[in-house]
Amino acid sequence: MVKSMRYNKIKHIFWRGVIEMVIILAVTVLIIGAIFTAGYNEDKTWGL
Repeated sequence: MVKSMRYNKIKHIFWRGVIEMVIILAVTVLIIGAIFTAGYNEDKTWGL
């Protein structure tokens, strides 16, 4: 019983960490993408 509860707690923390990492990575990719897009558009002068 105790072992099962401890395992579930560890699993919960692990998944929360994984989800946080995925969110951080997604945000980072979006920011980098936006910067590259802005730079590319500036160079071409026809972008937004």
